Amino acid sequence: MSEQIEFDLQPLFAGLSITLEEEMGLFAHRIDVEIRRMRRMGVSDKAIYEMLLLDAKEGGRLFGQFNNSIKGHLYNGIQDASVIGEYDIYQEEGIDTDMREWIVQGSDTGPCPNCAVRTGMVLPYADWIEIGLPGTGWSVCKGACLCRLIPAGLSE
Repeated sequence: MSEQIEFDLQPLFAGLSITLEEEMGLFAHRIDVEIRRMRRMGVSDKAIYEMLLLDAKEGGRLFGQFNNSIKGHLYNGIQDASVIGEYDIYQEEGIDTDMREWIVQGSDTGPCPNCAVRTGMVLPYADWIEIGLPGTGWSVCKGACLCRLIPAGLSE
């Protein structure tokens, strides 16, 4: 089983690596734009350096946004890996995974309005792909979605 899961995760890790590399490029671009803006305003390089250090130390606008973005991508990668692992276990146990039930998990405030409507719904997996999977951005909660699709009948 572990070999199958490791194989299934390779595309996920490759995609996550590319996403993180792109995010670092965007971050570098944002810093460059900010430096050029401050230089146009007459700010000294020393003051720019100090501003960037402060932003990094306090999680300011530039570094805070970068940090939050990286955390979000890593969180989503972990969630995606979990879904892949669950699917492999279902397959190994011979559990039919075609029909999936929408399950709400672990939110202190409850599900978003979009997910609340789907709670307990059972549809073929292909239909869920068409209308939106948990955590893929279709709902109000976007990537912060904690909902899951499990094989129908397992929640009982």
